[in-house]
Amino acid sequence: FPVTIRSQSDLIKDSGRNIGIFEKHVKKQKLEARMQYYYGKELFDAGQFLKAIDILSEAISLHANEMEAHDRLMAIQYLAQSYAAAGQWQKSFATATSGFVLDASRAEFWLLAGDAMAQMGKLKEAIPFYEGARLGASTSVNGLTFTSPQARGLYPLNQLAQIAFSMQNYNLLKHYAEEAKEFSSDLANELLKKANDLQGLLEPKDQSELFKTNDVIITCPPQGADYRDWE
Repeated sequence: FPVTIRSQSDLIKDSGRNIGIFEKHVKKQKLEARMQYYYGKELFDAGQFLKAIDILSEAISLHANEMEAHDRLMAIQYLAQSYAAAGQWQKSFATATSGFVLDASRAEFWLLAGDAMAQMGKLKEAIPFYEGARLGASTSVNGLTFTSPQARGLYPLNQLAQIAFSMQNYNLLKHYAEEAKEFSSDLANELLKKANDLQGLLEPKDQSELFKTNDVIITCPPQGADYRDWE
């Protein structure tokens, strides 16, 4: 059978139509718990993050007991993502970690918490969350699995490697580069190159240079270059 490939603009148009349907319905009567979650999801997909925050927060706080386990988990995840998209990192972190009560092995919650820590400049604090994501199981509720394999593999590994690079930890960066070979040769090669670049920056160097001018030898003393500055 033919396969139709939808573009991002098509998906946004679909969300817009669905949002219009939800808005008409809300004017007549309140949405049931599941529909309110889907309304918030559509708002997130359409890039209306602040409105998504309002709808999803209400769904979780007022209708949590009415929602199915899968919908409740996803509502928390979309709310955390909405806070992140709006740059409200502390609230994103608090929302993501609240999801641990429902499913402590869900990798996406760990990733969102790690991203929030990293965005707030707390790199060391982000590490345990990214490592936690890598240990996450492929969990399921009512037979439905909804933890992405990438959430346990490539994404947290790449984030950890970037943190190691920022912290100038060559050994840790090289360790993550070697682990990346299991998932992506391209990523592994990229990280190994970064590790080699970092090693070159950190190696002790003799900065004395000799210049000869009319048989006069001039020794330039070390200038105390700061090897922490790099692109």
